[in-house]
Amino acid sequence: MYPNRLRYGFIASRIRSKCGSGMLQVLVAMSMMFLIIYGIMTMLENSRLHQKRQTILSNVRELQARIEEVLKDPQAWRNTLMDTTNSSMGCLRTINTAATVACTTGPKTIVVLRDSANNIVIGNLPDWSMATYTSDGFTESGSPCSTFSTSGNDACPFSYKIIWEPRSGIVDPGFRITARFLYSPGATSTKMPLSVGAMSNNPATDTPAINGVSVSPTLKVTNGPSYGLFVHDDTVGKYDVVLWRTAFTTIVSFRAVSVSTSNCSTASITRSGFSAANDPFLVLGAPTTSQIKIKYSGTWDCDIVATGNEVGGFQAQLIESALILGAGTGYAPPGVQAAVDFSSTFVDKYNLDVVQTCSTVGPANALGVNSAGAPLASLTCRLVN
Repeated sequence: MYPNRLRYGFIASRIRSKCGSGMLQVLVAMSMMFLIIYGIMTMLENSRLHQKRQTILSNVRELQARIEEVLKDPQAWRNTLMDTTNSSMGCLRTINTAATVACTTGPKTIVVLRDSANNIVIGNLPDWSMATYTSDGFTESGSPCSTFSTSGNDACPFSYKIIWEPRSGIVDPGFRITARFLYSPGATSTKMPLSVGAMSNNPATDTPAINGVSVSPTLKVTNGPSYGLFVHDDTVGKYDVVLWRTAFTTIVSFRAVSVSTSNCSTASITRSGFSAANDPFLVLGAPTTSQIKIKYSGTWDCDIVATGNEVGGFQAQLIESALILGAGTGYAPPGVQAAVDFSSTFVDKYNLDVVQTCSTVGPANALGVNSAGAPLASLTCRLVN
């Protein structure tokens, strides 16, 4: 009798052991399944966030390109300029009118930006000196919105502050435009790692002074050609737009003219008395006796004109020291004044001379005379790189 009881107890014990082991296996399997599902859900969420970030970054880059295009486009800029809401640009609107006035130096706010069709790209832009504000802006998809706020708003997280800074207080100055990208999402937003420029709401520190800066003319920088006009600005963010233009063009250029009195000769004679006839970007340095001093590095494309009066055949050259950068020839027989016109493209040349050589000495002022009776030569250059 007892052996049967022992046998039954042993069998029952084995059954209970197997049941416990089976439950443990089920729990382990369920735990592993939960971890796999959690991992898949985490991966899908991370993938969704990554895709969202990439889409937003793409939209921000497109927004930056659009702002830059509008600021460069001639018709879009004219529409922005002629919008009287931009009261700070009144001096630019008077150019070539009877009411022409010179612009003053210092940063000035642009509050409305228009495209080439005269549609408002963005209006009610924040003033550069305002610490807190609400204004127009853009959604994450790049569409216009009107509820951007420094307090944060997911529905309108992007905007721009735009200022223009005249290089000098003249009638048609060259000026820098800084469009600073702003990012202000809501508190619950998944914030993007977007690089933004410094924003102390102080134009004196948010953008470095552009007048009176002394920098080596051979300095290479990232914001464009060098010298004080284009010094590297560490406050500029990745999605900011910084460009230079005048009221009518984005081309950095100058025109220097010589009206000095001199006779040509069979030996080389250097034109002298060059001065700036048009220099909105202050490209030219202080004049010397003969040299045209360029302050900015880069690639320049120039047209050079020089005249000869009753000197037979004559040649004009553009040189730096002994290096000939360009040359042209003309012919002015007795009783005739002629001009030689040639072009030159050069890189990083700073001290230029225009040199002339004539077949015969010719009469007084044999270098040629203009309508005012003074010898004339000119150098017109555009920065192409």
